[in-house]
Amino acid sequence: MDEGLYSRQLYVLGVRSQRSIQKARVLVTGLSGLGVEICKNLALTGIGKITVHDCANASDNDYHQNFFLTARQVGENRCHAVVDQLASLNPNVTIQVISDEAIEESLVAAHDVVVAVDVPRTIERQLSQWARSHNCQIVFCGVRGGHGFIFCDFADDFVVSDPDGESPKQIEVGSVTEDERGHVVVTCLDGGKQPFDDGDLVHFDGEAEARRVTPLGPFAFSVNGPSPEKTVGRTITQLKQPTRLNHRPIDESEVDADFVLTDWADPQSSHRLHAAFRSLSIYEEEHGRSDRPLDAQDFSDLYKIGRDRFEHADWDTFSAFVRDRGRVPSASVDAFLGGVAAQEVVKAITHKFTPLGQWLYFTAGLDPSKELALNQLYNARIFVVGAGVSDQDHCNLDKCMYLLTPSVLIQAIGCELLKNLSLLGAGSGENGMIFVTDDDRIEKSNLSRQFLFRPSDVGKPKSSTAAAAIKHLRPSTNIKAYEVR
Repeated sequence: MDEGLYSRQLYVLGVRSQRSIQKARVLVTGLSGLGVEICKNLALTGIGKITVHDCANASDNDYHQNFFLTARQVGENRCHAVVDQLASLNPNVTIQVISDEAIEESLVAAHDVVVAVDVPRTIERQLSQWARSHNCQIVFCGVRGGHGFIFCDFADDFVVSDPDGESPKQIEVGSVTEDERGHVVVTCLDGGKQPFDDGDLVHFDGEAEARRVTPLGPFAFSVNGPSPEKTVGRTITQLKQPTRLNHRPIDESEVDADFVLTDWADPQSSHRLHAAFRSLSIYEEEHGRSDRPLDAQDFSDLYKIGRDRFEHADWDTFSAFVRDRGRVPSASVDAFLGGVAAQEVVKAITHKFTPLGQWLYFTAGLDPSKELALNQLYNARIFVVGAGVSDQDHCNLDKCMYLLTPSVLIQAIGCELLKNLSLLGAGSGENGMIFVTDDDRIEKSNLSRQFLFRPSDVGKPKSSTAAAAIKHLRPSTNIKAYEVR
């Protein structure tokens, strides 16, 4: 194991989990912008083998979503166009390409985790059945415009060995007494607050017996069992317990869905988006996929599916979400969901941290007033700010100047910001410019977190190396690097 390369994630995951990651086999089908984001993150993490599958060729829209795709590669198979870039991220990762055949059950059976990106409903059901038959965890995800979803199915009786990844809670004992019922009551030393939750298992140092906690307020709790002989100055430590999860397959959880709350100001937003996403999936299963806008009859048929099947089908959400199936997904939404989906894959492999349960929806906003033209350059940008605003000089992203400072660029998020800005066309106009400045140099540990750097870049300045990588992949981006703080 290369501890220098993986040092940062070893602090979080531990050696055992990293070894599991390096032995893992992951299949990713669908090399859209979202699919490539997931593959990038998995390669940086050190997955042993990643199989990428896609029979489609790259389009102009792919070029504005997929940072690894160059303009001259439009028209090539999606997998073959990016495989060299993916392989260069981590020499310890094997990348296999399948681009000329549909997925078979044997391929699913040969992997530990499957990630299915924006697949049709029929394929969705088939993959789900195969994954469950072969004890394989599966993650479904997709993006439409500025909206996306993730669904995790880790099957039945999935064991999470460490639900939160935190160190066991511990206190020093101030006093131990017995209440009128004979329960052992513990207070913390020097009036400290007790950190335990109801039902936690703990033990006194020097004792093997596990005791169950019942909180008695912020400063005291009771435990079962006899009172210990020595009390003051001893420590009580939490015994972390594994949990078991039972996930439902995607077809069973479609109507009676469990959501991760992502919008506290509008808790029902996930229900409405779910109704729109799944209704469109059902509609496309019946009528086929197409980039043409829906006409009035199409929309009526689609909305009827939503009303008949989903309690929270909403006219405004449907009209904003599905009016134009050809809108270009936002690269920024791809980046966000790609990070979350890759993390769910790591959870499936390591059994560390609690998986999503089970649907997650994310939206960058629903605004039916933002008209898009099919295949128009930077449609994703128009989706965010609107065509009228995007064309105004004071808001035109390609004519603006941007400054990324050391506090941003020195972290892995700085490379992500540069990538997303360039995909939106920021700084690409005649007077536009992105300025980056960082006086730090690339270390080996940066290679597992920042996708713009390669092993040959170790020791080079971060700012100029990142700028050169951006310019190589997106020549239209005007970018200037400094090495000052």
